[in-house]
Amino acid sequence: MLRKLFSRKNNTIQRPLSEGATALAVKFDPKLITPFIEKDIREFVLSFDEIPQGKQKIVIDAALESLKGGGGNSFVVFTALQAAGMEKKRSLVITDLIIKRSRWRVNTQRQTITGIFEAEWVWAGAPCITSNPPSPEEAEMSEQHKAANGRKFDIREGLLIDGKKQFPGLAYNCKCVSRIVLPF
Repeated sequence: MLRKLFSRKNNTIQRPLSEGATALAVKFDPKLITPFIEKDIREFVLSFDEIPQGKQKIVIDAALESLKGGGGNSFVVFTALQAAGMEKKRSLVITDLIIKRSRWRVNTQRQTITGIFEAEWVWAGAPCITSNPPSPEEAEMSEQHKAANGRKFDIREGLLIDGKKQFPGLAYNCKCVSRIVLPF
């Protein structure tokens, strides 16, 4: 069966699309959004002081709705932040942080279900900064992330950097990623 699906010409698996499908897509399983993930996203949104008290629930609901749709609809979160009265630039920054964090949590959930608990920090080769010249805090964070390159960490807890647990790519403008470490 596998031989029929595998194409030697371009080393890809060739399989017909499902009936009625026009493109290949991976279905998102909303069961991956556990109460822990919902709580984490809720607490993360509440950590932004700029979001007005009465509008926080709208942003939380938008973030969870975006996540239930596969995590790719940042427009929903951005629109909710705009409705909360935030300026466009700050709305984009917070939207990016919320989407990154929610995707990280779901990916961590997927990996732990399959028995993967460890990853390696990979520095992207570009500084984790937003301003030119960088602020002292940004320059220090960038150097710490560069020094973390190759270090292994538990994906459920993060890597201890400068006294706090951090995850690659979750800080604003951080370009770092992680590479999973298979348990065998």
